[in-house]
Amino acid sequence: MELIVLLLVSGAVLLFIIFWGAVLFLLSMAGGWRRLDRSFRSAATPRGDFFRWMSGQMGIVNYRSVLNVAVSGDGIFLSVMKLFSPFHPGLFIPWDAILSMKQRSVFLKNYVEMEITDGDKKVRLALSGRVLSSHLWPEMKY
Repeated sequence: MELIVLLLVSGAVLLFIIFWGAVLFLLSMAGGWRRLDRSFRSAATPRGDFFRWMSGQMGIVNYRSVLNVAVSGDGIFLSVMKLFSPFHPGLFIPWDAILSMKQRSVFLKNYVEMEITDGDKKVRLALSGRVLSSHLWPEMKY
């Protein structure tokens, strides 16, 4: 009896891990993280202003309070909390890969909307307006 319970619990845990991995893989594909990973993967967090627990949206996928963002003079580094990190490696997006950048406000919430290119296709990224407090953030001249 104990063996059956142990096998059932182990099977349920394994099934959950497989399901969680599949969900994270699909989210990385749907939002564009996987596409940007091909050109902008980076394991090292650059020196600069660091923001934890940020919210953002990449493509159609919302990342609510799970993003870590570092702003440097060379670009933006994005990573997600460890629980969500499978299929979401760290990304360093240089400023010259950002085609357009606009500040927006919806229901008293400020955010920055960017269009990023990997040289082939474009991915839309919106980040909480908190990143604008970085002294390293470029002027909005796009």
